[in-house]
Amino acid sequence: MPESISFANFAKNPFSKTLPPKMITLLGILCVFASAGFFYFATAVIRWSQAEVDISSSFFAFARFVLGFFVILAIMGIRGRGPAPRRYDLLIGRAVYNMIAVFCFYQAVAVTSLAEGNILNMTYPIFLALISWFVLREQRDMISLLMVGAAFAGIWLILAPADIKPNILNLWGLASGVTAALAILYLNMSRQHHDTETILFYMFGLGGI
Repeated sequence: MPESISFANFAKNPFSKTLPPKMITLLGILCVFASAGFFYFATAVIRWSQAEVDISSSFFAFARFVLGFFVILAIMGIRGRGPAPRRYDLLIGRAVYNMIAVFCFYQAVAVTSLAEGNILNMTYPIFLALISWFVLREQRDMISLLMVGAAFAGIWLILAPADIKPNILNLWGLASGVTAALAILYLNMSRQHHDTETILFYMFGLGGI
C-alpha cells in the first residue's frame, strides 16, 4: 500500500506523492480546459448582468483580482508559506500586462458581442509567437511565423467582414490579445524564478490595487 500522506504534506506538495507522472500530466491538461471554460463562463456572466444591474467592466476586473488575492492568501496559509520574490521586474510586468488584458477583455465583451470578445482575446497565441520571435531567439520557428501571417488574415476578417469597415469597438478585444501575449511572456520568464503562489500573489495583489 502507498505511504499515507497527511493533509499538511499534501497541501505543500499536492499530487507529487499520490499520482503517477502521466496522471499529473492529464490533470494539468484538464485544468487548462477547465480554466478556459470558467473564463468563458465569467464573460457570459458580464453579458447577463447587463440586463439586471449597471456595473462597469472595471468593477468586474477589480472584483476578480480582489477575490483572487484572498483565495491565494488562503492557499498560502494552508501551505504555511508566503511569497518568495526574486525578480520584481518580472512579477510587476506579469501583473501589469495581465491587469490590462483582463480589463480590455471585459470591456470588449461589454461593448461588442460575447463571441467577438472571446475570439479576439484568443488571438494572444498569435501575438505571443510574433513577440517570441524577437525576444526568445531560441524558440524561432519559420513555420510558426507563416502560421502567424495566416492567422492575421483571419483577424482582419473578424475585424472587418464583407464591407471592410472595421468596428472600432473590436480594438478592445484585439488589445486584450496583445497584452495577454505580453503577460504570458512575462509569466514564462517569471516562472523560471518563482513558484506559482508568488506569481499569483503579486498578480492579484497589484491587479486589485
